[in-house]
Amino acid sequence: MTDAPPPVWQVRSAYLPLLFLTLVLPWGAFALIMMTQVLGFVEPLFYFYLVMAVGVFLIAVRLIREKQSPGLFRAASALAVVSAVPAIAFVGWVMAHHG
Repeated sequence: MTDAPPPVWQVRSAYLPLLFLTLVLPWGAFALIMMTQVLGFVEPLFYFYLVMAVGVFLIAVRLIREKQSPGLFRAASALAVVSAVPAIAFVGWVMAHHG
């Protein structure tokens, strides 16, 4: 009899890459902004980053309390996807206006 691995949402280490990406991806947008010198986007990106950091903090607190759930894993996944939006949107904006 083999033991089946637990679902991914029950593995605490599965959350770490998602939370890491959530904190790192907005910095990719910041790097793009600095390379193109379109500094008007820096302030909104800063506030976006603060919102993402609060989301990561709330998910981390929930994980520390040992309350993993499928919904929490979906929230962490969604947060990682949303954190990529500024970089993707900025690349689209640059391509539309400069290229």
